[in-house]
Amino acid sequence: MKRMRSVIPYLCFVLILALLLSSCTSSAKSRFWGRTVAPSDNVLKYISGSEPESLDPAIPNGQPEARILMALYDGLIEYDPITMEPIPGLAESWEVKENGTEYIFHLRKNGKFSNGDPITANDFVYTIRRGFKPELASRNASLGYYIKYSEAFNSNFAFVKGADGTFLLKKDFVEMVAGPADAAVPAEDTAFHKYLDEPERLAVPTVEKDRTKLLDSDPKLKAAVQGKELVPVKAEDIGVEAIDDYTLRIKLYQPAPYFMGLLGHQFFRVVDQKVVEKFGDKWSRPENIVTSGSFRLVEHKPYDQLVVERDPMNWDAANVKLDRIEFYPLDEATTMMNLYVSGRIDATYNHTIPAP
Repeated sequence: MKRMRSVIPYLCFVLILALLLSSCTSSAKSRFWGRTVAPSDNVLKYISGSEPESLDPAIPNGQPEARILMALYDGLIEYDPITMEPIPGLAESWEVKENGTEYIFHLRKNGKFSNGDPITANDFVYTIRRGFKPELASRNASLGYYIKYSEAFNSNFAFVKGADGTFLLKKDFVEMVAGPADAAVPAEDTAFHKYLDEPERLAVPTVEKDRTKLLDSDPKLKAAVQGKELVPVKAEDIGVEAIDDYTLRIKLYQPAPYFMGLLGHQFFRVVDQKVVEKFGDKWSRPENIVTSGSFRLVEHKPYDQLVVERDPMNWDAANVKLDRIEFYPLDEATTMMNLYVSGRIDATYNHTIPAP
């Protein structure tokens, strides 16, 4: 009996292996139920999920919009398609300085928007500052909170200024971990950089009830703030600077090893300041939109389809393999299956199709 018990697991393994081999043989002989004929044109027909919330890269945070926005807009970096590691995008190179708290990006000089305007460091400064505007209410803003003073600006906070012109410092009220000193002096020094290199200022809520709640919880802070001037944090305080037309500096308040990877997110992808300011919240409509990516928008019929075509003015146009992508805003499983089986679409946003 003991010997029989020792054989049972082996027999079970053999049986399972036989079933798997039988299944593989059966699958190999069976006919695939979908069409596998390669498309005759260079067009990808793709089910992207639900209708995109917006074509403004700073606003949506869902998967349906992400692939569309990454086709329409370029960022400082892109993702390697195999390793997903950061690779050069509009930034052809970069350096990390000051123990991981400062990034210097060198932009390509042939980067262009879809209207032919050059893409410069000032466009990235505008894009990043804009993303943190409280009135934009971007749900992706927290991705950039490692950038110095971005969270304070996004949260409507204020610096605390004394009568002598000095500001309260965060380190005097919040325990902070200090990193090793970096003796290297940046070659690209500016007055704004010196400001960013100063100890981080304390910021408190401008909304009275929120500020009162904070101060009541910390008697030391309450005493320090009392009678002092509140200076609202401005977009211009955020740690991003155009050193020149093609050199961008981003300053963090502390090192974040994964920060480079975040820069490929649509939140950081560059938009055209002139177009955004001219058309306001209507700038991303088809008749107004100007993009910066490998593809440009040619048609958008809400809840029907969104079509983009390869932008010949894009800096990397020669390496873009597709001429056109047709996005279909669908998320109903049966409809997706029927379209895929009939060969009318090539792929779906979740890369799965229910069995027939």
